[in-house]
Amino acid sequence: MGALFSALLQQMNKAICLYRTHFEQPTAFVRARDFNAIGMLRQDAYDSWMDGIKKMVSHDYISRDLLLPIINKRVKSFFASQKYNLSDIDYLLYKFPEWSEQRIFEIHDLFQVFEVDGDGLIEIAELALGLDNLSDMTSTAARLEVLASADDDETGTLDFEEFLAVIYELEIMREDDHPLKETFGQIDADVQFIRLLSAVQQIRAGFL
Repeated sequence: MGALFSALLQQMNKAICLYRTHFEQPTAFVRARDFNAIGMLRQDAYDSWMDGIKKMVSHDYISRDLLLPIINKRVKSFFASQKYNLSDIDYLLYKFPEWSEQRIFEIHDLFQVFEVDGDGLIEIAELALGLDNLSDMTSTAARLEVLASADDDETGTLDFEEFLAVIYELEIMREDDHPLKETFGQIDADVQFIRLLSAVQQIRAGFL
């Protein structure tokens, strides 16, 4: 029995030696060769460990730089869609006291004309340029001034609440008749007209 046990231990030792010969141990393991005779970590081992740590940190920062803008955009889109799809009408009536609930719903329809990506946001630059195709006579600079004034978070986009602020400023707050007021008013009238048509009439007219 003792001879059999001794032979088994020899086979296990051979297997361990073979493993150590063909496979490198993970660098996270403490290895005897990484330390000198008095138990201090060797300089080359220290440099290797520090290099690994620096690479990990570097990769982490690179990942953050790449992923953070994407994550921020998705978070922004999520909250924008919440404002668009789950509007708190009582809050909006409080913020825009001169408007009725019906008027806010009408501007909700108007918002859909310009919100084309389905993320609840309107790109200010695209809207400013797109108004050229809607017979707006104001300059691009004048449009940007009005539109950007409502961009509270300075993201270059308008969510539904910020878009309401633009229209409210044009319709209620400004004493002068800004050309954009007429443009948005005409688009709004067209949208409400289309809303009155039946589905069949909209199909025949090419709206669907």
